[in-house]
Amino acid sequence: MSVFEIVKMHAAEDQSDALERGLAAGVHAIAGHPACGGVRVFRSVEHPDAFVLVAEWDSVEAHQAYFDSPNSPAFRSHVEGLRDLDRVDVAHYVLVEDAPGDGGAT
Repeated sequence: MSVFEIVKMHAAEDQSDALERGLAAGVHAIAGHPACGGVRVFRSVEHPDAFVLVAEWDSVEAHQAYFDSPNSPAFRSHVEGLRDLDRVDVAHYVLVEDAPGDGGAT
């Protein structure tokens, strides 16, 4: 069963646009890990310094193994110094339900 790593983070002061660029470039290093099923990054509309990264992993253990791979420092190199490290929250979730939208049809 897949697990989803959800990372809530904020940019360091005056680094919001740079963090967006760094995340956009760096997620390919995460997604390139064999145990990763994909990565999505979101930026808050209301709070432009806030970001959410969602990565799908084969398991929590597989995600932990990522940190020992070359992919981890490759990702970090893109975001180093751009995040407010006091405002990062990481947790793992399992999917309970997935209900695709109907495109707004009534």
